Amino acid sequence: MNPRKNTTSGNRFRQCREKFTLVELLVVIAIIAILAALLLPALNASREKAQAVKCLGNMKQLGTASLSYLSDNNDYLPGAYWLKETIYYIAPQLSETVLSSSKERLYSPVYLCTSPAYPKKNLYNFLIQDHYTISGSFAEYPETITANTRLFFAYTNTPDYHAKATMLKIPSKKIYLTEDGLYRNTESGGICDFNNRYAANNARTARMHGKLGNLCRADGGAMSLRLPEFLFTSSIYYPNDSYDVNRFTSNLIPTKELF
Repeated sequence: MNPRKNTTSGNRFRQCREKFTLVELLVVIAIIAILAALLLPALNASREKAQAVKCLGNMKQLGTASLSYLSDNNDYLPGAYWLKETIYYIAPQLSETVLSSSKERLYSPVYLCTSPAYPKKNLYNFLIQDHYTISGSFAEYPETITANTRLFFAYTNTPDYHAKATMLKIPSKKIYLTEDGLYRNTESGGICDFNNRYAANNARTARMHGKLGNLCRADGGAMSLRLPEFLFTSSIYYPNDSYDVNRFTSNLIPTKELF
C-alpha cells in the first residue's frame, strides 16, 4: 500500500465534505429568512419607540422654551407666531435672522419629529421646518367672552394675542403644543417659514408613533397619550366644568377612559 496515495485520497475526501450541498444551503437560507421574519417586527417596534422618545424630548424642550419666553414677557405664553418666539431659546444664533423658507438650511431639529411618515420637503423643494403646532383656532379672538366661550392659546386671525399664565387654572391638564401629524404636515401644507403663523383648530393631535401621540402641556411638561383614533377633536375632552377652571376647554387632555 502506498502511504502517499492514501493521504491524497483523504485530502480529497475532506475537501468534498467541506463544501455545502445545494439542499444544505437552501436549509440555511430558510432558517435565516425565518429568523429575520421573527426579528423584524421587534426591530421595527424598537425603532418606533425610539422615534417616539426623541419626539417627546423635542416637545419637552419646546415646553421649556415657552416657559422661558413667559418669564421674559410678563407671564405671557408664545402665541400664533410661537415658532419665531421660541427659536431664541432653542437656537439663539438664529434669533436675529429672517427665518424664511430655505432649500438647504434646517433651522433646528427640535421642531421636527423623527417619524419617517413626515415629508422632508414641500412641493417647491423647500425644507419643512416644523412638525408641531400650537393649540388654537383659525378664527379671531372673541370680542365677547361668556361662560360658554372657548378660549385658545393662539388665534390665526388675531396674531398679536397671547394667553397669560394667570388665565390657566389647571396648566398641567391643558394641551399647549400638539403633533398634529399629516393633518397639516403634508408636502402642500408643511411649514417652511418661521415667520408664518399657524394655530391648530380645536387642538387636534395625531397618532404618529403606533398608537401613541405626543403633546406638550401648558405647564411645560411633555407626555405621550395612547389615542383611540388617528385624529380626535374637542368632543372627547373633559366637559366644561366651570368658566374659571376650564377656560381653554378644547385644549384639555382627554379623559382616561378613552385609552
